[in-house]
Amino acid sequence: MQKIRNECPDIVSDYIKRYPFEEYAEFYIKRELYIRKIYPAQDRYADCYDAGMFAYLYSIHRCAAMRYNHTEPYIKKMIRTYIICAIVVYEEAKNLCQENGFQEIRLNADASANRY
Repeated sequence: MQKIRNECPDIVSDYIKRYPFEEYAEFYIKRELYIRKIYPAQDRYADCYDAGMFAYLYSIHRCAAMRYNHTEPYIKKMIRTYIICAIVVYEEAKNLCQENGFQEIRLNADASANRY
């Protein structure tokens, strides 16, 4: 993304103005999380929401670099894909700990906030 921003900063800025996060990504991220029963009180919510935000940024930069006109469907598709990947990675860490007898510690979880 940095490379694309360096090569064509005006086009990236134009795409960001034409497709603002609040209108074109936030709703889809929250909708996708709701469909998958991922709620703000859950630990994996932040990971999945961040993945959706990253998908939005990636989509904007990719569409700007390729001069795509179908940016909104591209953003939707990438948000869905990145959230699914975030779910898989989150579950994989949990499964890895269970299989090897490790204790899973999430630094952003309330339970582990006072441990360190």
